Amino acid sequence: MSHINYCPDFANLVNGLFVDSSAADKMERIYRSFAGRAEEFSDLAYTSKKLILKVGLASELNVLANLLSRIALANRHTCDFTLNSLRSALAEIIASFPVYRTYVKYGEISPDDRRYIEQAVSAGRKRSNAADLSVFDFVRRVLLIEVNGKEPDYYRHAVTRFAMKFQQVTAAVMAKGLEDTAFYRYYRLVSLNEVGGDPSTFGTGIEKFHAANQQRLQSWPHSMSSSSTHDSKRSEDVRARIDVLTEIPGEWRLKLRRWRYLNRGKKRLIDDTLAPTRNDEYLLYQTLVGTWPLENVDDAGRQTFCQRIQQYMLKAAREAKEHTSWANTNSEYEEALLRFAKAILERTAKNQFLSDFAEFAARVARIGIFNSLSQCILKLTSPGVPDIYQGNELLEFSLSIPIIAARSITDCANKLSPRFEKLASRRILCSTWPEILLRACRTAKPSSI
Repeated sequence: MSHINYCPDFANLVNGLFVDSSAADKMERIYRSFAGRAEEFSDLAYTSKKLILKVGLASELNVLANLLSRIALANRHTCDFTLNSLRSALAEIIASFPVYRTYVKYGEISPDDRRYIEQAVSAGRKRSNAADLSVFDFVRRVLLIEVNGKEPDYYRHAVTRFAMKFQQVTAAVMAKGLEDTAFYRYYRLVSLNEVGGDPSTFGTGIEKFHAANQQRLQSWPHSMSSSSTHDSKRSEDVRARIDVLTEIPGEWRLKLRRWRYLNRGKKRLIDDTLAPTRNDEYLLYQTLVGTWPLENVDDAGRQTFCQRIQQYMLKAAREAKEHTSWANTNSEYEEALLRFAKAILERTAKNQFLSDFAEFAARVARIGIFNSLSQCILKLTSPGVPDIYQGNELLEFSLSIPIIAARSITDCANKLSPRFEKLASRRILCSTWPEILLRACRTAKPSSI
């Protein structure tokens, strides 16, 4: 039996094909104008990782600093570095680290790992306010395990142990700082805020996609081609819909302007500031676009959908750690956020937003189905082992972690027949055939495709 490796990059790679890269500047201007944020994503990611090092992973940073201090004290050329200076330098380097981790071992340092360390040390040095910047040269030598062979065995062992420990901490800081903080603060196009992805990279060129497939065929022919996993921030079909916004940036801008005007009275004033913030409002509109029901739902269905959106918005606000957090909840802000989400989804005569949004979301959803179908076909025909995450045999519009639905492929197939009949009776089969074809592709056996 062949060994199958998991290749997380495929989800971001294939999703990027449906992002119109030519709209990057327009989408950036729209986001900054609406949300009132001018911070670059790289700076935001750095700030978020510094926050995690200060609050969530402070003890891990202290352990690293103490290990490094013992190494410094063992050499007369470095013994003057204080614990605080070492800790500060480490924080800057970790917050500036460009990847999750390196794989440095004694005597084995790849060119890529060396480049990542050099880049992080250089960036950390530039951001540092330290009076003596030579501490960064010392940290660099230790991270690269640069020993001349004259040091005692205990010294070489301590340096190697530190480098191993450092790699574990950078991975945790990246996960908590980038994925679980920065991704919930930067909302230019949330379909790009995915595990292993870079929101500042706007779209994937066709040439890049083909080159990556060729490399996968040569190097990892049995890697899993996954577009949704247990760790996904949004299911693939949600991302496919949100990608559509890059094809209609002008209309998106006009709709945002209208929706902000229609919903301005639904916000609450807290400490002289309207809540929720415009940034959270921007996330909410994208989230609704990505999850809007395909068909009309009854009162119970609308209530369930509203609760889903409220729960997600609450989670996103707490993960962002700006106005509330899991550790220090701000009940006033959270209540304002939940009330706003509920108010804009209420079906009342006064709520002009709902009908206007529903019409827009329906058109986006139709185009999104074509994106979902195309994405599925690419996954099935690209090099690697195509993976259909459980619950995604049908269209799945889940948030944060895709729901592991208790339904088998047979269950899905059994649901298709009455679905055909229902659609045919309404004479709307021609307008929703991509959804049916998508389901058929996802549930058919390989030999029948």
